[in-house]
Amino acid sequence: MSFIPDLTLPQLGAGAVHAVWAVRAAAVGGLDCPALARAYSVAFGDDRDDALAGVLVFTRAIGLAARKRVGLAAPGCCGVTRDELSIVNILAAAQAGDDDALDARLAWFAQPRYAAAARAAARTLATAFSDASLPFETVTDAGAPGAAAAAPRAVRTATASGSVMMFPEGGGGARGRAGARAELRVTQ
Repeated sequence: MSFIPDLTLPQLGAGAVHAVWAVRAAAVGGLDCPALARAYSVAFGDDRDDALAGVLVFTRAIGLAARKRVGLAAPGCCGVTRDELSIVNILAAAQAGDDDALDARLAWFAQPRYAAAARAAARTLATAFSDASLPFETVTDAGAPGAAAAAPRAVRTATASGSVMMFPEGGGGARGRAGARAELRVTQ
């Protein structure tokens, strides 16, 4: 896990702060945190519990789908890991309705057999955040919110059955081997 230098969670905007805070909490079983519940009550009103349930489903889907262990910072940390930035960019693509960017980002991040579940969970969560007026912005490693970040390049391959699969350009490489089970890991 590596932190992105000179980038803090508040710089990513309110949507990212709420999402990453809750994903970190869900990863360690802390969705019952009173401060998190209060923040989600303010942001989502009566839909607080549905939003937190959406975060839990999304976190589990990303954890299952990931090509490698997902590096998350500890709840309350202001730093941002590269995996957390990837998660925010997945949600930004889902919220923008940009299916090509969403598929490319998931092809880089997720194993193909679990990508559909991760895509559905991302869309559902992104819709809840849109309904609460909590936008996500695509952010580069340089930490410039709103800057045009290029989506990871993906290669589309048609199988014998006619289905289309997406693979990261250049193969799995450091992202892990196909079929490997990923785990969420929180470090302090």
